Amino acid sequence: GADDVKYLESIQSKQLEALVEKDLKGVANLENRFTPALAYIEFCGFKLDRDKWKIKMDKDLAKLKEAEERLNQWIMDKGMSKYFTKQLSLFDPVACNINWNSSKQVIPLFEELGINCEVVEKGIRKKSIEASNIEKQKSKSTVVSLYLEYKKAEKVTSTYGENFLRQINKNTGRVHTQFKQIMDTGRISSGGKDKLTKEEYINFQNIPSDKETRACFVAEEGNILIISDYSGQEQIVLANRALDPNLLKFYDEGLADMHSFVASKMYPELEGLTLDEVKDKHKDKRQAAKSAGFAINYGGQGITIADNLGIPLEEGNKIYAAYFEAFPGLRNYFDTVKKQGLRDGYVMISPLTRRKSYIDFFDKYKALEEELTPEFWDRYRFAKSQDTPEFPSLKEKVSKYFMYKGDIERKTLNFPIQGSSAEITKISCIYILDYILDNELQGIVKFVNTVHDENVLECPIEIS
Repeated sequence: GADDVKYLESIQSKQLEALVEKDLKGVANLENRFTPALAYIEFCGFKLDRDKWKIKMDKDLAKLKEAEERLNQWIMDKGMSKYFTKQLSLFDPVACNINWNSSKQVIPLFEELGINCEVVEKGIRKKSIEASNIEKQKSKSTVVSLYLEYKKAEKVTSTYGENFLRQINKNTGRVHTQFKQIMDTGRISSGGKDKLTKEEYINFQNIPSDKETRACFVAEEGNILIISDYSGQEQIVLANRALDPNLLKFYDEGLADMHSFVASKMYPELEGLTLDEVKDKHKDKRQAAKSAGFAINYGGQGITIADNLGIPLEEGNKIYAAYFEAFPGLRNYFDTVKKQGLRDGYVMISPLTRRKSYIDFFDKYKALEEELTPEFWDRYRFAKSQDTPEFPSLKEKVSKYFMYKGDIERKTLNFPIQGSSAEITKISCIYILDYILDNELQGIVKFVNTVHDENVLECPIEIS
């Protein structure tokens, strides 16, 4: 048993050496101070109103049944008899025989209706009816929208059902989950599986935002929930990183609606209009600006915008170009961080704490980069034009190179914004726990959840 503690000091010494070598003492200090706060959140748990949850479950099941009935009726109304049950007697009604939870049964139907179910993920071609693939094809058939409604209802009943009630702790009467403290970006995650019971822990960071679901999470009698969050946290972090004049103007002047502001800068014809006028009279342009912002800020391009909005690629590319024309500081910032990641083999997430995320496939990327010389590209172009036996192997190398490069570039755009935002929230959690301990409020003021840019506390009404 002594061996469990015998080497701790020497391990710590070696770890400190590695932290100094990699310039990570700042981030280690932050994470060490954050650990007790996260432990306190797990310890406190969140009270779930059992009766309200059961009522919600019944409503969710009713919605699922209605969604399934609409799908079945669609098949019947279209007279698609190959999907009917066989009538065995005069008294058995004819019905739809599709199991809507079986992709093997749904894919043939969709393909028959002209819906493209083929996708390529990480270089592998396969068939998928995930929402990300079929949502942009809703115009091809009304059954797509019906199916998406059904899958949404099905997910609610399977993910947010009886499993929540099972996890109410018998001693505390509250739901307790577990958190993982450090993901790739520095964010925390919630959920996972209990090693003993194999029960899936509830993901406290993915509770649906509708009022009925949120109303099931309550304070103890005599207590109240207090919620605080950072408004537009990631967008503000990006503005501070990029220092684009137009983005800084938005915050300096206290303008209200970011998406309308972006649209006013992207589209010359909106110049001179108030942001309220843009929001009320140019909803399509505001939506395009919103989609462009979310896509571009996380490494997306014109094709991403086109897919998100269900528009032609040419139009998506125009929106992409207009966005950077409106915010030239963003392009300069993006170019700088991309070069850093491709050069150093890690993403510099925070220049303050020196948090870094190392690229685990960086050696493979560099090896391919060295191999793709001007002579290689001459061979590649010749092999492609002549369709030589060598071309498939050359093409695979090129595909892998650009896949690695694209992945690194996306991480350099996404990780610093997410990671810096996560550190801001972690610091707020540290301050909250320090206050609770300094004022001897542990067990009285409960820290019940933290969700990216939001903290939730429970305390007695009289001190709220």
